[in-house]
Amino acid sequence: MPEPEILKRGQRISAAHYEGVTRMAYRDVISSAGSDRSDNYTNIDKTQVLTSALFKLDERSSIKTLEGNPEPYASAMAKRITINPVTQVATEAESDALIRIVFPLKGSRRAASRQKGEIVVAHYAPKCAAWIADAESRKPDVWIENGTGSTLTAGKIVGIGSPKITTIGDAAFQSDTTFMAVSPPTATHRMGGWAMLLDDCPNGEIVGGVNSGIVIAQVNIRHASNTFVDVKASDGDKFNSSEWGWGKILWKESGTGLKWARVDFNRHETEFIGKSVGTLVHGTTGTVEQYYDPATAVGINEDVLHDWMTGGVDIPDDKEVQVRWFSNKGVLRIVNAEC
Repeated sequence: MPEPEILKRGQRISAAHYEGVTRMAYRDVISSAGSDRSDNYTNIDKTQVLTSALFKLDERSSIKTLEGNPEPYASAMAKRITINPVTQVATEAESDALIRIVFPLKGSRRAASRQKGEIVVAHYAPKCAAWIADAESRKPDVWIENGTGSTLTAGKIVGIGSPKITTIGDAAFQSDTTFMAVSPPTATHRMGGWAMLLDDCPNGEIVGGVNSGIVIAQVNIRHASNTFVDVKASDGDKFNSSEWGWGKILWKESGTGLKWARVDFNRHETEFIGKSVGTLVHGTTGTVEQYYDPATAVGINEDVLHDWMTGGVDIPDDKEVQVRWFSNKGVLRIVNAEC
């Protein structure tokens, strides 16, 4: 087996994630070896995940089950990829040097549908002699500590709160990028101020979270025309569709209501068009209904601030307006209005 690479400083694997996938990998090793090894799962040193590497899948992943162990897992054969640190040239291992990668099913609907040719990140557990892939085979965008008093499940959406360490003189200040979870998220966490947890997170534990890249998520589709999503205040269980937001819907189940969708959180929309609902008094917050186009209302109302570019004049009911999100203030603001 190729010598694994050392993890970069600060990279972690949550205890909950390691607990689950190591159990699966251990069973795989026992089965493939056909032995009755005396050491069992309870004797595994759970600090032994020390290395990580890139792999290119050489086959589609498939679900496996072992006799006497009803809990399934997925696995696939893969080629190790090495990257020259000087030239940045990537080199694949030979086809006769394939390595089996184990995918945890918990918290990931993709584990059993990984495709040949996909690039994944896997961590090596020496005690099990097995390579174990991340739940989503990606590094977290942010580390989240749960201080809410109860367990936060994988897929939960939380607001990114204050940093865990704020003392500049603390030795870990420059290396620890952990933030405290705010659950449920609030209106101030819209447009990227949130994270979706990759693993279950018991109170007091730290897990990775994401708010970028392409993910599979549950979305409350509020209108068939909606092409973006964002978080909604006091709702950490799902995203909500909209005509603007932090993520672009690439695909979704048909119909409205709670649906599975593939969302690209690298694509954002900060503006939308709509019509005033009632008179919008200058200098105050009023209501605007979103429109897909000038003739199609989508039935989604937003609280917007009317204090800009209208010469101090109120906007009457049912007038066309253009609204933009201002991140520096965390508000939606009218920037143009029908005369």
